[in-house]
Amino acid sequence: MERILKASICFLLLTVTQLSIASKSAAAETPQRDIVVKGVIVDVDNNPVVGAYIVEQGANNGAMADIDGQFTLTVRLGAKLEITCMGYSTKVLPATEEMRIILSEDKLFLEETVVVGYGTQRVATLTGSVSQIKSEKLTTAPVTNTSHTLAGQLPGLVSKQVSGLPGQDNSSLNIRGFGSPLVIIDGVEGDLTRIDPGQIESISILKDGSGSIYGARAGNGVILVTTKTGADQAPTISFNTSYTLQGNTVTTRPADSFQRALYQNDIYMNGGGVESRKPYLEEELELFKKGTNPEYLNTDWYDAVIRKFAPQQNHNISVTGGTEKTKYYGYFGYNRQELQFKPNSGHYDRYNFQVNFSTKVKERLNVGMNIQYMMDDKNYPSGGDLYQDGTNFWQGIIYSADPRYP
Repeated sequence: MERILKASICFLLLTVTQLSIASKSAAAETPQRDIVVKGVIVDVDNNPVVGAYIVEQGANNGAMADIDGQFTLTVRLGAKLEITCMGYSTKVLPATEEMRIILSEDKLFLEETVVVGYGTQRVATLTGSVSQIKSEKLTTAPVTNTSHTLAGQLPGLVSKQVSGLPGQDNSSLNIRGFGSPLVIIDGVEGDLTRIDPGQIESISILKDGSGSIYGARAGNGVILVTTKTGADQAPTISFNTSYTLQGNTVTTRPADSFQRALYQNDIYMNGGGVESRKPYLEEELELFKKGTNPEYLNTDWYDAVIRKFAPQQNHNISVTGGTEKTKYYGYFGYNRQELQFKPNSGHYDRYNFQVNFSTKVKERLNVGMNIQYMMDDKNYPSGGDLYQDGTNFWQGIIYSADPRYP
């Protein structure tokens, strides 16, 4: 009886297992069903929200609301949609075939102020074309040149870096394809590349007519930099340090002695030369390939001169504080970049110092002072004008160096 009971249990377990496998197989063979979502996005006053983004979570799939706030999107059955729009709170809703989505205003965003010309303005009342980025996004990566931090951060701003030479690696900036914009730092024209990202509170981009207050020089747009100031709080000291390594992703290696000898032979023969009078005979080509004969060396100048990574370090310390009437801020930063040549080949140092304070003399009268000091020191190997603009940096040392010499 016991043996029959065990056999029955085993049979039942086997049957259940087979049914489970069959159900999984059937589920695997069943294609994923999609649904077409048609919807409209409005605000609390029933006005269409133009330009709202509708994205299917967990998939690279989305749409944008048209001028009537309407959209159509094909998504997976059971998917969730994330709806976002500047100035409105983000919503996440399950997808259905017909949707009416109501977005509410983001109060914090609308109360945020943007630096425009000689003052600030709330986002809610802003009518000009202005973009802004805060200090939190500028310091997420250990980048020492502020012009590099703006790449891909602000709509309408194009950033292009054409050199990697320390101290000469500035990115060229233009707004909407025009020429170099006017850079204003705390109300004074300045150099964006020489200010430390840690000093910056916010950067605003004035496009179109928004920068007209600066006159004809603002024709290419204006980049407004606002540095940090004191606050009504107890003295707070901040210290940041970073040590990074910089290297080349892809570099064309120079030709060796053997390849250069082949090129010389080809040039001679293509010019109508005689085979027996080629610059290099086959025996000489073999000697170049071996590189052991002092008369036929094959020096690898790239490995002799270039190291894989060059160190870069950045350190800064700041103190901020004050009372309701008097506020103060101090900053000192040091940045050092070494060249990618072998050690002791050169470096670029930059020092940034800033002190500011403001005090409230009367109800409608504030008196303040802002002092900034910047100094950079460039030490490069001698080479005439090879290192003035960085254009011939690799050419002079690597590609023009003849591997036949030790």
